Amino acid sequence: MRAAFLVAAKDLRVEGRTRDLVNAMLLLALLVLAVGLVAYHDLHERAVVASGVLWTAVVFASALASARSFANERDRGTLDVLLGAPADRGDIFLGKTIAHATLLLAVETAVLPLYAWLSPDLGGVALGTLAVIAVLATVGLAAAATILAAVATAARAREALVPVLLLPVAMPVVISAIHATTAAFEGAGLSEVAGEAALLAGFAIIVLALGWYLFEEVVA
Repeated sequence: MRAAFLVAAKDLRVEGRTRDLVNAMLLLALLVLAVGLVAYHDLHERAVVASGVLWTAVVFASALASARSFANERDRGTLDVLLGAPADRGDIFLGKTIAHATLLLAVETAVLPLYAWLSPDLGGVALGTLAVIAVLATVGLAAAATILAAVATAARAREALVPVLLLPVAMPVVISAIHATTAAFEGAGLSEVAGEAALLAGFAIIVLALGWYLFEEVVA
């Protein structure tokens, strides 16, 4: 696990200097949220609409970030150096996932208050429930996006291919996250979304395990 945290720290340091990925993620998320606010402003089911738009923005931001991250590594030749390091390939996958999840959570933390402010009719939000759901869904989504970006990294249209691969795989996360987030926007406690939370946790564990096991074959 030490190697995984070193890889994550390296990716976050690089991003801290350039801010290329996080800026692109934030811009895309804000654009999706803006379109959602304009398109669905007259609907009465505000909590459902808000949840759907929010997680749509997160999925697309995740796909963009993963694709660009691996593309940059391969184009600079640093991916080969990283794979040649004396570390388990699975730990490299975990490190990439940790870094990606951290950036996603940062973007979510930035856009969610703004979205709630622009949608004052959401009602009382259960912040604790929302935080737990966001972490579980983000970890699963980051793990799926990381392994799929590794699969697509050698393709010419890799930045377009990752969303195509990610959306079907991430559908269980998106559906459960939307249901649970809708409940959180309506003030539901964590016990009321235990089923969705369990599904999100199970998805994250399964994808992390599969990614750790398959990453060496994918990047070989």
